[in-house]
Amino acid sequence: MRKKILSLLLVTSMFLTLLSGAMPTFADDSAQAAPFASEMKTEKSEARQELEREAGSLYQEDEEVGLIVKLKAEDFSEFGAHYTPAELEDKNLFVPQTEFAKMANEKALSIIKEKGIEFQLLYTLDLIMLGFTGNASYGDALKIADLPFVESVKISKDYDMPSAEEEPVSRMIYSNRLIKQDKIYGQYDGSGMLVAVIDSGIDYEHPAFYLTDKGKTAKKIKVENQTELDALKASSKIETKGVYLSEKVPFAYNYFDRNNDIKDVGSMHGQHVSGTVAGNRQELPTGETFMGVAPEAQLLALRVFGKSSGGTSEKYYVAAINDAVKLGADSINMSLGSPAGQTSHLSGSTIDSIKAAAQIGCIVAIAAGNESQFGAGVDKPIADYPDYGIMGSPAIAEMGLAV
Repeated sequence: MRKKILSLLLVTSMFLTLLSGAMPTFADDSAQAAPFASEMKTEKSEARQELEREAGSLYQEDEEVGLIVKLKAEDFSEFGAHYTPAELEDKNLFVPQTEFAKMANEKALSIIKEKGIEFQLLYTLDLIMLGFTGNASYGDALKIADLPFVESVKISKDYDMPSAEEEPVSRMIYSNRLIKQDKIYGQYDGSGMLVAVIDSGIDYEHPAFYLTDKGKTAKKIKVENQTELDALKASSKIETKGVYLSEKVPFAYNYFDRNNDIKDVGSMHGQHVSGTVAGNRQELPTGETFMGVAPEAQLLALRVFGKSSGGTSEKYYVAAINDAVKLGADSINMSLGSPAGQTSHLSGSTIDSIKAAAQIGCIVAIAAGNESQFGAGVDKPIADYPDYGIMGSPAIAEMGLAV
């Protein structure tokens, strides 16, 4: 209940401040290879048919696309037991599931390479789903979808980068008043909580990002330097590089650029959201006091917007969700998306990721959007049919917490 209350407060404040039968083992012997090749030539798999339906005529064969590839776990039973997200609510199963996924993903990628399919791997997935993300031509994406151990191949959907307007501090103070944050603080301050902010990065040197003695005592990730973080990653089977920044921000990574450049110096949207979530008490020159919703919570700064990009894509934030769950995040904050979403257009990869994270025990809080009504910014709604039901995507995903 404590986690749900904190997460609901978090997304409420965020909304107010948001500005913008098993298959055979695939061996290399000719006895199995010949029938497999024949099947590919004579009949399209369900995964390929679904990919073609979703893609329509949007892509040329040689056009590069981002992909999220999901594998059939039962086809890799030789590597042991596979645990579903619901079963992974038992965190003791994280390591055996990760070990199973590593071997299954390596075998799948090896077969893809052996068949001459060009695929650029970005990230492997193990807890929220079995598979990986990367890039390939649309033609090669169809070939991957035709492989019998592939459950689905989804083309990665893109999202624009949100931006923060001027004077964000004053707005954050105002939002704190609206949710009566001063009364909440005495009962809920985020101590012992870990919140993953999937956004444009963070200025971790800002004086608001600190823990008091209470927060330090209760902190969930207890590492105090890079060496200890590396040891934690090794024990948790986390392959993402990642960097230790402080007790407040014990893990950070730039998924878009695939490096540790995490400092938000552009849109400052991630900085704004991180402060809203967990900025600690700051006395301002005006005499007012600023404080985030959960000031004693730790932050995972998971950057999915590149230094020079105008947006992000599923192939990055799905990997960030996977790592957040691995690191034990109590809540994931995704203040991103596109307006006027439809469930029929929402990617299955996003739906699966958010659902899996929720089943494992992590609340995924997503911005509902700021569009206010249909046609916002272009025209006013029709008086007879006022449509104020504009929900953003991926906030419309089932099992996500959208406000």
